Amino acid sequence: MERQIGHGRSTASGQTRIQSGFIHFAPDGPRIELKHDQSWRYLNTGGVRYARADCTRNLILLKRRCFENVRWNEQLRFMGEHLDFYLSLRRGGLKGAFTPDSIHLHRDDLKRFCIDMDAEKSWRGRDTEERRQMQKTFVETWGKVPEVISAQVWQDRVLMNARRAARWDFVKARGVR
Repeated sequence: MERQIGHGRSTASGQTRIQSGFIHFAPDGPRIELKHDQSWRYLNTGGVRYARADCTRNLILLKRRCFENVRWNEQLRFMGEHLDFYLSLRRGGLKGAFTPDSIHLHRDDLKRFCIDMDAEKSWRGRDTEERRQMQKTFVETWGKVPEVISAQVWQDRVLMNARRAARWDFVKARGVR
């Protein structure tokens, strides 16, 4: 799991997000179903809590033998690569799990102090090229770009954006930058 330190793009400071779920293969293509964070029920083995899941958030520990059947898609550089890998693991019959007791820290808000933001904007401007490559790869491999279903993610994002807008209005009103 990931705990956000400082304000992130879609996660408030201090908030921990599980963002894990299940992959369903349907005739029209794959679908990802993210479960509500509070709906997970944990199993316990040797004092370690865990829940079964097909996809988890950006951190994974694998046995080496997983790579005998599944490969990381090198065509996907920074958009869709994790999802493609989880789909491949699932299609290969491999099962996953996560533990809520292993948390890594993630910080977005200090990036502007340690990188050239103009260069970052230019690099991120290639986003549309990367998005086209991701869509092409997903259509060729999976039949379509997988649909991700999660009411919680969108509700949280709307709330987060409203809070950000209110905070920005407050900052602008005070003349603080």
